[in-house]
Amino acid sequence: MKRTGVIFLLFLATVAMVAGAGRLEIAGPDTVDVGAFEPGECPVAVFRLKNAGRAPLRFTHVVTTCRCLELEDVPECLAPGQSGRLSARVRPGFADDSFSSTVLIETDSQETPYAHVTVKRAMPWNRASLYRTPAILSPSPTNGVRTFFLEEKSVSGKRIRIPAFLGVPKRGGNTAALPGIVLACEGSVDNACRRVRFWNAHGFAALAVDIACDGECRRASAPWPYHAVAAVVRAHSFLRGYPGIDTDRIGLTGIARGGYVVCLAAAVDERFAFAIPIDAGPFLGDGAGNGEPGGCKDKTWNAADYLRLVRAPFLWMDTTASPLTILQDHYRKAKTPQTLCIRSRDTSAAPWQPGEEREEPPAFALHMARDGNSGLPVFGTVLRRGRRIAATFEAKGNRVVKAALVAAGGADGGGKLRWRAYPAELRENHVEATLPEGTSAYYVNLSTEEGLVVSSGHETCTL
Repeated sequence: MKRTGVIFLLFLATVAMVAGAGRLEIAGPDTVDVGAFEPGECPVAVFRLKNAGRAPLRFTHVVTTCRCLELEDVPECLAPGQSGRLSARVRPGFADDSFSSTVLIETDSQETPYAHVTVKRAMPWNRASLYRTPAILSPSPTNGVRTFFLEEKSVSGKRIRIPAFLGVPKRGGNTAALPGIVLACEGSVDNACRRVRFWNAHGFAALAVDIACDGECRRASAPWPYHAVAAVVRAHSFLRGYPGIDTDRIGLTGIARGGYVVCLAAAVDERFAFAIPIDAGPFLGDGAGNGEPGGCKDKTWNAADYLRLVRAPFLWMDTTASPLTILQDHYRKAKTPQTLCIRSRDTSAAPWQPGEEREEPPAFALHMARDGNSGLPVFGTVLRRGRRIAATFEAKGNRVVKAALVAAGGADGGGKLRWRAYPAELRENHVEATLPEGTSAYYVNLSTEEGLVVSSGHETCTL
């Protein structure tokens, strides 16, 4: 009898030791940023859970601190060593909001009775605020262009003055509303005014805005891209409220870093009718901005994450001096029509100096403002069999007078591909060409009677 009692006590002690010996581990990141997403989308954050203990682990209570989340796949019990998943889906209606929600997890573990994971969305701009017409400060004329400051506030509440430069074409007796364009600019006042006059000459009311905010953005509490995009959206709101402007026909363009800002701003501001990033390739990539001031190597500022949200058609202007693979990774993210103009920097092909004003942007913009189409030739399929390629296209009312094969072989000393233009055989609605030996990448250019250039997407190969 005594022996039986001892055995029973040992059994109870063993049960007590085993009970609650499960141990919860978050097997992976405990914070998920769902990033930017479209209205109507409901992205899901998934967390990996593991029982790292010696006994079953039971989940007694799992709740979220925010109504923006709906919990799915909540495990009831994990055996020792077993892994499971906890899913949190963002509810409809939160596409325009930033949020951070904690999911609290309670288990029967004595060692880890409580744990938490976080779901957040870090799109920082407040559209409702940016869509309001901003106040203007210190207006004055500069060489026929109206110069003033738009007022904006930083995330810390500090007032920021955004230099802006407005030019409106002379109408004569024409009372029709004008198309407009916002220019994401950097550099001197003369540069901004020159670009405004360039677009005025093509019939557009143009508003150039300094994306560096005259240096104030760099001293503000938020990273530079936040204020650069806010400045562009503010400028758009101002132009929409200016008398005689057709609010359905306002586009956006920018050169170099301004082209990078175009990619972000066109996603944040869905009111733009079209977008034209120029020479943006070197400024795209992981944490886009490539070392810009203000800690821009944060995922929050990665243009690729926003391009899938754009609703406006794009014209991408660039050269073979840019990293075309990175450029392609970005324009393929967008779901809207994408037109390419990639000029060869080979001296035999009349290289295009970055930032130079060319006729493709106003031609594209005029057609987009008039009928919602690019007005430029459109490529169909590009096929390769061995070294022989064939590309189809639609002229779209243009007279295509020349075709060129642009191909790259070996890399230079810096690792960049060496691109060169070669003649191609132009047929009625297709192009044929032979790839040189050693080609590793190629694309096709078409030239119209007016000198406008349209490119196919580049392809890679091994020959």
